[in-house]
Amino acid sequence: MGNVFSGANCMVQLIAYSMTAGIATLAGALVILARGPLERKTVARMMGFGSGVLTGAAFLHLIPSSVERSPIIAGLAMLTSFLIFIAIEHVVVIRAHPHVEHHPIGRVEAIGVVGFIALTVHSLVDGLAIAVGFRVSQEIGLAAAVAVIAHEVPEGITSVSVFTAAEYRRRLVLILSIIVAMATPAAAIVSWFWTKGITQEALAFLLAFAAGSFIYVPAADILPRLHEERDIPSFLYLLLGVAIPAALLFWE
Repeated sequence: MGNVFSGANCMVQLIAYSMTAGIATLAGALVILARGPLERKTVARMMGFGSGVLTGAAFLHLIPSSVERSPIIAGLAMLTSFLIFIAIEHVVVIRAHPHVEHHPIGRVEAIGVVGFIALTVHSLVDGLAIAVGFRVSQEIGLAAAVAVIAHEVPEGITSVSVFTAAEYRRRLVLILSIIVAMATPAAAIVSWFWTKGITQEALAFLLAFAAGSFIYVPAADILPRLHEERDIPSFLYLLLGVAIPAALLFWE
């Protein structure tokens, strides 16, 4: 696991998995555009499963691999990741819900613009996570890819919800959703070449940074919603999600 995993086969897998992630995001968006919102419990269970895979991949694969290379850098990177995503979400909340209620147009614009930026940044980090994972080993890369793919359909659903709330036309909603979806494979491919010859310390930072985002998203966004739903099957799906990266520990 300590050696950097590379080669043509790895590149093919990286492209295949990252494209699958992008397609999954787009699929979630198209489902909502085609048939309208899904039932709350259906979405909650999908989110539960995705959050389980994300959390499991972070704790069982990304963090151990990062700490193995540099414990201090790993801690610093996770903290940095947490603070960045807290800042992004704070800006989204403040901009999307301004205190001045007599400016509804400004509020609508904020929802669309800031929401688009937040979703795109998240997709870019997902692509980075896949690329950095494959730089470490096939096992870590696969764990990161599965974690990303597992939560992309709900992300596509979120994208359409945000852009619809911004009162964008259907065509613009589709275009923006495609951009958000394709940000993942684009970031994965660029990151693969960008991280060529990367040092172990830098690799430790990027692994932990990705792990921080994997943990933040379920902890800050998904799990609070599941608590509100009080739907026991959602938490069973979460446990099922955790079981997948746990099983990958024995794959290699």
